[in-house]
Amino acid sequence: MPRNQAGNFRDTYLQQFNENGDTTNTWAQTYTEQGWDYPTEMVLLDNGDVLIAGLQLSPHYFTLRRTDSLGNTFWYKKYANTSSTYGTRMIQNRSGNLVLLGMTRPQPTPWHPFLMEVNLNGDSLRSNQVVLQNLSVQEATNRVFNNLIQTSDGGYAFGGVFPNSGYIAKADSLFNLLWYYEILPRQAPSQEHVTTKIIELQDSTLLFMSKDNDPVSNAFYITRLSKYGDSISTTTIQSQVCPNGNMLPYNWQFLADSSIVICGWCVSNHQAYIGRWGNLNFPLPMGFEEAPIVSAPEVLVPHKASLGQSYPNPTTASATIPYTLPKGVQSATIELRELVTGRTIGRYALPAKEGAAELPVSLSNVASGLYVYTLTIDGNPAGTKKMVLTR
Repeated sequence: MPRNQAGNFRDTYLQQFNENGDTTNTWAQTYTEQGWDYPTEMVLLDNGDVLIAGLQLSPHYFTLRRTDSLGNTFWYKKYANTSSTYGTRMIQNRSGNLVLLGMTRPQPTPWHPFLMEVNLNGDSLRSNQVVLQNLSVQEATNRVFNNLIQTSDGGYAFGGVFPNSGYIAKADSLFNLLWYYEILPRQAPSQEHVTTKIIELQDSTLLFMSKDNDPVSNAFYITRLSKYGDSISTTTIQSQVCPNGNMLPYNWQFLADSSIVICGWCVSNHQAYIGRWGNLNFPLPMGFEEAPIVSAPEVLVPHKASLGQSYPNPTTASATIPYTLPKGVQSATIELRELVTGRTIGRYALPAKEGAAELPVSLSNVASGLYVYTLTIDGNPAGTKKMVLTR
């Protein structure tokens, strides 16, 4: 948010919303630092703490802030590889640490990808500048049109752009480059961008969506790569959402039937859009924390507890989860997670009472996608079910 009327200084603003989507009985915090402070990513920890990654301009730094559940700052740290280090993305890996993606520019060379891992205290564990072609070629990781994921082998896949094309790159767990795949434009001389979603499927192949950055194209391209970076197939999706073309995709999400939902921005009429496209016959995405739920049986503890199917399913804004607790239960929770990332969306404490009951869950601020929810009784998982959310 602008700090003054001229707008030459900006601060980070964090606002809590209640389950109704408004700010009644909530809090807000403004974080002021020197110059221009720009947030790019946020991670919510299980204990309610918030981690905010961003960048500071003039000079460029990675920035990382940790707050408590009320937004009060524990610490704020800056990281830089050179005088110009630009942060773009952050994820929490399976070790519980944070991995930040950005780009760095050791003068006078152009931008190149930069990966860094830090622990939850903000201590840097490792970092590396990743050069794909050579130091003389600009290899940017743009703030919007890229993604960063940890793959099932412990490495990392991310996307970005060359001067006249896009790329997907794969690094190992120590951030050493394994391979990169160049995305050539289909309508030269336009530049093809990688969108904000790279997905690993259950067979370890990767899917990504790309788009020619030209004024008339309404075509998306979904490319499937082997885990070694070899092209397997490309699917073209045409749409007439934008009347004069140039439909930019910002995000996309798998649904349970292998159809996809794409949302983005129509440049020609300055409107947001969302659309769903049919079954593309791809395997479903891979989960990290356990064997893929879509191929595992729904396990229940017989005669002691039960977890019912949420309804309605699919749902659009809210769901009700039926469950039964056994006699003598001390504590019980239901946890809702994203299937693709394993990220916890919500954890709900249940009344420790024997018998059948229902848990209402508000999903108004949750993105469309495939989710799983788990009933845990006295620290032991007692059942897992799937839930589909559409908009």
